[in-house]
Amino acid sequence: MSMNYYVPTGTILKEYLEANNITQKALAEKLGSSEKYVSNLINGEAKMTEKVAIALEKIFTDVQAKFWLDIESNYRLSLAREEENNEKELENVGEIAKKYKFKEVFKGLNWPLEKQYDEMLKILKIKSFREVDERWAKLNPSFMQDGGDNEPILVWLSLCEEQIEIKDNDIGQNKFDVNELAKRIPDFKRIVYTENFEQAIQNLRIMCKRLGIYFVCEEAISGSKVRGATTTYNGIPAIYISKRLRYLDVIWFAFFHELGHLINDYNQEETMISFVDENEETLNEKEKRANKFARENLINIDDYNNFVDKNIFNENSILKFAKNQKVIAGIIIAFLQHDGKLDWNQFVGLKAKV
Repeated sequence: MSMNYYVPTGTILKEYLEANNITQKALAEKLGSSEKYVSNLINGEAKMTEKVAIALEKIFTDVQAKFWLDIESNYRLSLAREEENNEKELENVGEIAKKYKFKEVFKGLNWPLEKQYDEMLKILKIKSFREVDERWAKLNPSFMQDGGDNEPILVWLSLCEEQIEIKDNDIGQNKFDVNELAKRIPDFKRIVYTENFEQAIQNLRIMCKRLGIYFVCEEAISGSKVRGATTTYNGIPAIYISKRLRYLDVIWFAFFHELGHLINDYNQEETMISFVDENEETLNEKEKRANKFARENLINIDDYNNFVDKNIFNENSILKFAKNQKVIAGIIIAFLQHDGKLDWNQFVGLKAKV
C-alpha cells in the first residue's frame, strides 16, 4: 500500500472512524482514554503508541496493529527528516529572505529571521523551500513573458489566497455564471467611476461575491511586476489585483483586463498572470483580447476615436470627455499616452493615486 507519510496517523484513523460511524467520544471510551488524547491523536499532536495500536486492532478487526505503527513510524521519520532539512535551509536563511522579500511581507513586526522563515512557509503552504517548484507547478501559470521573478510572484499570489482565507472564505451559495458576469459589466464600470479607492474596492468585492467570484486587492511585492491574475481558489474563480504603480487607472484597467479573462478565457486548471510593463509586441492572443475587452468596456471606442481626431488635448477637454464617458480622467490620459497622443509625463497631475 502506497502512503503519503506526511499524513499523520490520526488522519487515517479519522477516515476509519467516519466509515464505521464511530465518534471521537465513543473511541475514547473504547480506548479508556480522554477525548483530548483522541483529538490530539487525530490532529497529529499525539503519538500512536503500541498499546493504542493493539486496542485499535480489536476495534477494527480487519486492520492489524502493525498497520498503525508503520504509518506512525514513517510519519515521525518524515518529520525528523523535514526538521533536519529545514535546519540546513536555515543556514542560508539570509538568501531565502532576500528572494522571498521577508522585509516587505513582515515589515514592522520585528520578528527574528527564523520566525519569518517559519511564517513564510505557512504563507506559501509548503513544509520546505525545496517544495517551491512543486507549488509553482500546481499553479500552472501562463503569460509569463516580460514578467518578474517567480519567488515574489508566488509570495504575492499566496498572500492573495491568505486574504481570502482571512476575510472571505465563504462565498455562500452564489455560483459563477459567465453570462451573468457579462451582463454586470456596466455595473462594474459604475463602481470604478470614482477616486474613492477603498469604497470602490469594497463594492467590487461585494459585487464579485454575488457573482460567485473571489476578489482580492493586495499590495504588490517588489520584483514581481504583477498587476493582476485570474485563477481558481477551492474550485471558485478568483481575481487578484495589485496596487503596483498606485495609479487608479492602472488598477481599474487591470481589473477589467481580468474580467476579460474570466469571460473569454477562464480555465480552472490555469493561473493567468498579467504584468504592468508588458511589451505589446510579445503579448499572446489571450492577453491582447483581455486588453481589448478592458478598453472597449471602459470607454466607447467610436467616441474616443472622434475625440482623438479633434486633436485638442488639454485639461478641460480631457476632463469633459472623461465625464462624458463616465470614467476617471486617468483612464483617458492613459489611453492617450498608450496611443502616442500624449507623452508619458503629460497631465500626470490629473491621474489619481492610491
